[in-house]
Amino acid sequence: MVRYVVPLIVWSVFILAEYAGAQDIAAVRPQPLRPDSSRSFNNISFLFDDSYDTYHWTGNGAYQNLFGSLFCSVNENFQSSVIKADRTYITDQQQFDLVLRRRFSSLLSGAVKASSFILSDDRSINLGKTSTQSLYGGIEYRPMFQFVLEPLIGVSFDKQTAQTDKGISYLLNTALDTIDYNGYKTALAGKWKYDQLIPRRLETRNLEVSIDRNFFEDTRNSLEAFYSYLRRDIYIPAEQAIIEQYNTAYNIETRTESLLGFLDTLGYSINQKMSLTLSGTIAGREIGRATLLEDFSDPAQLTPPTTVDELRLEGSSRFTYRPSDGMHATVRFDYLERDERHTIDNPGVPPSLYSTLEQSEERKNNHSRRTGLAGDITAALSSNDTIAFSGSGNLLRYDTPSLENDDDRDELWYFFSVNATHRFNRYLTGRVMGDVNLMHLVYIASTRSANNTWNRIVRFAPAFDYTPSTDFLTSNTFEVLANYTAYDYEFGAGQVESFAYRQFVFHDSTVYKLTPHVSLSWLHHLKFYEQGEFRWSDFSERPVNYFADKLYIASIRYSLYSGLLFSVGFRYFSQTRYAYQGSEKYVDHFLRSIGPSTEIAWASGKHTVFSLKGWYENQHQTGETNRGFTNVTMNLLVHI
Repeated sequence: MVRYVVPLIVWSVFILAEYAGAQDIAAVRPQPLRPDSSRSFNNISFLFDDSYDTYHWTGNGAYQNLFGSLFCSVNENFQSSVIKADRTYITDQQQFDLVLRRRFSSLLSGAVKASSFILSDDRSINLGKTSTQSLYGGIEYRPMFQFVLEPLIGVSFDKQTAQTDKGISYLLNTALDTIDYNGYKTALAGKWKYDQLIPRRLETRNLEVSIDRNFFEDTRNSLEAFYSYLRRDIYIPAEQAIIEQYNTAYNIETRTESLLGFLDTLGYSINQKMSLTLSGTIAGREIGRATLLEDFSDPAQLTPPTTVDELRLEGSSRFTYRPSDGMHATVRFDYLERDERHTIDNPGVPPSLYSTLEQSEERKNNHSRRTGLAGDITAALSSNDTIAFSGSGNLLRYDTPSLENDDDRDELWYFFSVNATHRFNRYLTGRVMGDVNLMHLVYIASTRSANNTWNRIVRFAPAFDYTPSTDFLTSNTFEVLANYTAYDYEFGAGQVESFAYRQFVFHDSTVYKLTPHVSLSWLHHLKFYEQGEFRWSDFSERPVNYFADKLYIASIRYSLYSGLLFSVGFRYFSQTRYAYQGSEKYVDHFLRSIGPSTEIAWASGKHTVFSLKGWYENQHQTGETNRGFTNVTMNLLVHI
């Protein structure tokens, strides 16, 4: 191990010395009077949120720069959450990446990479305390301008639960920027990472190749091939028999996933008004799972390795017709077929037990086919009227070969919508939106046919926008929604399982600008909804509960100049829940939240944005004492 660590340290010190020299030279150079806006990708941001005894912190930083022949890139992300309930739950996550490259020539550069990932979660048991730190050194080789090959070697430290493993890590990155050869544009990207963390192994492989070709006019074909492989060895608590046989508190579970697929897309322009796009995908995926240590003293407790093989075939066609600037129509057909097979890899158990385990895996096998047809049309009937229609239908057939699995089912979806806009005059615009969503679920086996259901959702929402001047704007929306879920086989009155949900919403948003610096805003949101048992055969309902939600937000805003805003306001929310005794409705629960709010937003030029929002609420609930909550949200973004 020492023979790998020492060169890495020497190489890191060499590059850092070069970096320090670049800093010394840059320090004596005249500094620009204003920050360079072209480097806006370098930024630091911080977000804090406090709401109802839940606290969130998020910090991000990204920096890239070139100091002569030395390139430096630093990325930092930190997230923390604290939830105060019956006990305090804390979750921290940190990700750090550092890249240093020193160019020796146009072909060769030296590279150092360091990364760190730390996760601490009180709510998780197995993966609640994990961390990974890696340090690499190597070269970056560019035999041509578009192609790069970067082999690196280093060390990696990985901690999970109470176990810390370390070992040699290999990293290989390769990329080929788009090159054009006889009209074929080719690009490639690949990565291989292997960590030998005795007794565990971690491995990642990714490769993606794409080839594009424009044949003539607007006809274009694109072919993509992609491959990935992922292996993770994870510590899991050992069972008592494993502890006694192997004298260890942890077992190792190996999870692997490999994927290989191809995607081809053909775009063909029939003429200036019509175009056709065809695409097809074939992909195979294999998921494996195995346990390192087994209890061979009790064959019934063996967990042999299992494999899931998945094959996906997907195709689609899209036809677009645009006869004029004011009209557009699209028709799309999709087909997806998926086959999933579960097997046992190693029959290292008695034949009788193996047969039972094999049947258990085969019970999970399934084959599904989804067929869909969708279309939409948008037409400008006049300069003041626009209407749009859309609709789709999908059929899913889910089959299970095993006679012991009764989950075979068909699912049928229908969706229709209409959206019409009419401009009455330059001040008033009206919109009408409506849609219908239907879904029928049918189980094939008689043992589950009692769960066959129809779900019907109907929504109608007119809206109006009124702007008599540039200083006044009001928008009002009314919405009516009904959701009915009915079982195909409804039983007696005592066994009604179908249900209904109905809702009415009114939303009003108004802004009035008193002066160039002062404006008023108002938000009014009312929502009334009820739930009840329902019988579709006679379209009757027995209400169960009823809710009335009311939200009012008023604020006055003062803008000193375009980059500085102050706001104070008032927020009120209430929810009244009603229950039913027979046909009589009575108040079952009441919640009210009321309090002031404030906001400060400051944009210092194009490079710094700061905002602070806060509101206090006094909360009253039925059967509880009044409580007060302070809520704060702060956001800071700095472009370097």
